[in-house]
Amino acid sequence: MTEWMPLSIATGLAAGALMGGLYFGGLWWSVLKIKTVERKKLFLFFSWLFRCVFLCGGLFFLANHDSQMLLGAAVGLLSVRFVIVYQVKRKIPQKIKQEEKAAWI
Repeated sequence: MTEWMPLSIATGLAAGALMGGLYFGGLWWSVLKIKTVERKKLFLFFSWLFRCVFLCGGLFFLANHDSQMLLGAAVGLLSVRFVIVYQVKRKIPQKIKQEEKAAWI
């Protein structure tokens, strides 16, 4: 049984937050960018591939280093997910209102 190491958990939390920000932020960026891209399927595939390779590689590295670091990374990843989903849900109604106003002008 391993002892509890707060520094390891904090490092994992920061790494998970960084990976989550890049993964879910990249997903939102891809959704916004898809309108202007000519080859949509290819763009979405490579966007997904890059995000998954980065996330899986980071989690694999943390899992090989320490299990507590992996646990912290999972918490950081999910925390960032909730923050980004909250922000996106707030921005969507504002965009819809702006588009409706523009349609009336």
